[in-house]
Amino acid sequence: NQGRFLIEVDKDGGKIEATDKEAEIVISIANLVKLLFGETFINDVV
Repeated sequence: NQGRFLIEVDKDGGKIEATDKEAEIVISIANLVKLLFGETFINDVV
């Protein structure tokens, strides 16, 4: 049973939520995409 995680990045990039520590990698990716594209919405469940 893999952990579930939820990543939410709003327009301002000020909201990031993770429900699993393994999501830290995804947060890093989300931050990178946010830097590149400025606006990112990621909702993913493993």
